Amino acid sequence: MPGAGASSRALRSNEGPQEVSAFLSLWARQMQQRVRTRQHRMQLCLRDASHCFNAEADLSIIKPTLPMAFPHPSGLLPTEVAFLCEMEQITIIPRQRLDRLDLLGGPTKPLIPPQRTTLPLWLAILLKRQRRANIIPPPWLYIENLEEILDIETRHFTDTFSPAPQIPVTRQTDHSGKPFYASPPFVGSCTVNTAPTALPYHWYELSEMLLEAATDDVSEPDRVRQLLRDIREVRLAKMRKEVDQLSGDGEGTRLDGVGAMEISESRGFVTGVMDGLRKLDASREQARREREEEERENRRYDDDDDEMT
Repeated sequence: MPGAGASSRALRSNEGPQEVSAFLSLWARQMQQRVRTRQHRMQLCLRDASHCFNAEADLSIIKPTLPMAFPHPSGLLPTEVAFLCEMEQITIIPRQRLDRLDLLGGPTKPLIPPQRTTLPLWLAILLKRQRRANIIPPPWLYIENLEEILDIETRHFTDTFSPAPQIPVTRQTDHSGKPFYASPPFVGSCTVNTAPTALPYHWYELSEMLLEAATDDVSEPDRVRQLLRDIREVRLAKMRKEVDQLSGDGEGTRLDGVGAMEISESRGFVTGVMDGLRKLDASREQARREREEEERENRRYDDDDDEMT
């Protein structure tokens, strides 16, 4: 998650709102400059590699000097999923005034205590660690709602997953007036206005981040951790059950309501099972074709023998 260490100095608790705004603006500019620098370096590397392989030279000379490249894993890694989760919108109560910030995703609203507002998760955690805001957990992170979600997962949806929050289908406009359709993590599925018994797409990683950075804002955090662990085990057992029902004939299964981290952690296992089933099915199909071809040959030989007799 982007932290205060991105700047040349750290925030101090006695600094005013103007210093905080200046610090965050400086941090945003530094991050933009780092992104542009990395993109420029990548372009230079690609250009040098293109010149190298387009030259009329013996590639066997440079081949031993090339580093060994390992295949990139399919899908997003858990760390990448957690990074995307940091863009989820969360509700906070500011403790100090703060001017609006121009972020890559658009400007934020000015923070005026004690008015509630929504911010990206990474910024909310940054302000929480600097003791400049309190985080309001989403409704589904309260104990009574987690207990109801666990009951829904174990009794009412024994073969499927509990319904996820409804994604708005209406077209929205950004700060520049351009239309867009919101999707996770840019929907309000983790604010105070979301459904209390619907787990959002980034439910697991977001709860872990809040329990790590804003434990005092979560009621009975130990009980919450236990309920989250129970819900996670129930949902993983359902995923294993769905995998057991797969076949190698290309027919898949529906995983509606599965979270991002659950998909990331189970992708390698599920794809490995599917590849194994496809190979087994392909070998069975090949054996069936060979058997049919052999039977046709035997019938042709029998017909030839009958004609000769």
